[in-house]
Amino acid sequence: RRRTARRVSMEEEDNPPTRETAGPMQMDSSCRGTSFIRVSAAQKEDEFAGSPIRKCLAAVIYRDAFEGSLAIVILANFVCICIDTDARATSPDDGLKTSAPQWVEHLTGTCFIFFVVEFGMRATVEQKVVFKNMWNCLDFFIIVTGSIEYILHWTGLEMSGSGIIRVMRLCRLLRLIRVMRLFSILKELRKLLLMMGSCFKTLFWSFLLLILAMTIWATIAVEIVNPMILDLSDNGEWSDCTRCRRSFSSVFDANITFFQTIVAGDSWGKIAIPVIEAYPGSAFIFAGAQLSLVFGVLNLIIAVIVDTFAEARAKDVIEQALEMETEEIEEKKVLSKIFERIDDDASGAVTFKELQEGARKVAEFAHWLRVLDVDEHDF
Repeated sequence: RRRTARRVSMEEEDNPPTRETAGPMQMDSSCRGTSFIRVSAAQKEDEFAGSPIRKCLAAVIYRDAFEGSLAIVILANFVCICIDTDARATSPDDGLKTSAPQWVEHLTGTCFIFFVVEFGMRATVEQKVVFKNMWNCLDFFIIVTGSIEYILHWTGLEMSGSGIIRVMRLCRLLRLIRVMRLFSILKELRKLLLMMGSCFKTLFWSFLLLILAMTIWATIAVEIVNPMILDLSDNGEWSDCTRCRRSFSSVFDANITFFQTIVAGDSWGKIAIPVIEAYPGSAFIFAGAQLSLVFGVLNLIIAVIVDTFAEARAKDVIEQALEMETEEIEEKKVLSKIFERIDDDASGAVTFKELQEGARKVAEFAHWLRVLDVDEHDF
């Protein structure tokens, strides 16, 4: 809005309008779009159109309808994966495995063929630059893992229970991430995914920091708290808990206990309160671990993650440009409806008199003028 106001003011400095010379403002469909330079689908087609075949394929894959159909296929494949996973699960009663219905297998194969054809079309159009796009690399990885799974199935190798095959099947779920990118209405969900993607490195180091801090307290607890727990356990404490006696018997067990009671927040007082009541000095260990891990490490991790996402977002020029373009188009739609209400004679143009009267009659227009700091003297 400020950029638009500055452009208008610069033009008015060269040719200042007056009430006598100012003509009616024409309203056309071009005002509803964006005035910024943008790459259209046709320009993308020309960029990769080295031959008639590439030009035809580019005209297909860069259309919103094709992206929408791709999203529907991905969602259908996700449903098939869920049904197939339930069918492959081992029954706890008889230990038998069932197979998915035939229509699920056929639909899954059809979806996979669609993925292969879609990636082939995209690779044909983009050629050398195809792997410069992260989404294309993800699609290629999914296609390779899916192809290996089908090859093993066709060759008759019984590896259905293998962990590698299960991981390959789960890799197909990664395509759901692309659905979030295809639908612009899922803006908040896209931001969450972008935040997760930009913070993986931070989460990794944060996890190591948490493990290091817990291990320090676990070592102290094994040396000091473990003998107290053994004494209480011998006196009949925690008779209904088989793990409580060995909760601090080793550094590994102490780490599990601290993670369960402090990080996960599960039954902190079941072990800590009886020990503190019998040995008050142990409160410094339990309270120290609680304060340092929760109010220190965990809160610090959250602050660093938010700061990392803010830094990554500030550097993401492409996403900022898309959001600014969308915001401009939406604001122009709102303004177009306001000017249609101001245009009393429905002539398709707004005169100076209609503009003045609209500022007094149309509340939304008056609010816009107030936000832009435009008063009656500026008219």
